[in-house]
Amino acid sequence: KVFRFVELDRGFVCYRDGVANEVEAFLAALDDAKALIGFNSLRFDIPFIQRQFKVSNTRVSAWVGKTLDLFHLSAHRVGHTFSLNDLLQVNGLQAKTSHGSLAVEMAKEGAWHSLESYCADDARLTWEVSTRDSVVIPEGLKWRRA
Repeated sequence: KVFRFVELDRGFVCYRDGVANEVEAFLAALDDAKALIGFNSLRFDIPFIQRQFKVSNTRVSAWVGKTLDLFHLSAHRVGHTFSLNDLLQVNGLQAKTSHGSLAVEMAKEGAWHSLESYCADDARLTWEVSTRDSVVIPEGLKWRRA
């Protein structure tokens, strides 16, 4: 499911009317998920969600405890990081369709369909590489799931 909380109003990105119920549904989906998979989600996405929606530390801790984040894992186990595109490429997967800085521009332009498509592709590709039995880490290193 794709959640969208904002709309373009007179050239400004702002929250849609009645967004509180949709935000709570989104947060509940994170609560109810058996696992969360992301790429740099522990340093970007989860802290952003916590600040933006004033989520308690207790709730966020539960999300962190069930998150698989290959960016974070590589930084701590291998000692270096890389882009998601680099990770996809060395594992023989399709490249991302765009990148995060363009996502901000898509929102500013109200290009919701393009933004939703990019986010869905990004999530799918992150899931595909993260759920493999073994993952080749850029620079020739290999990480195997325990």
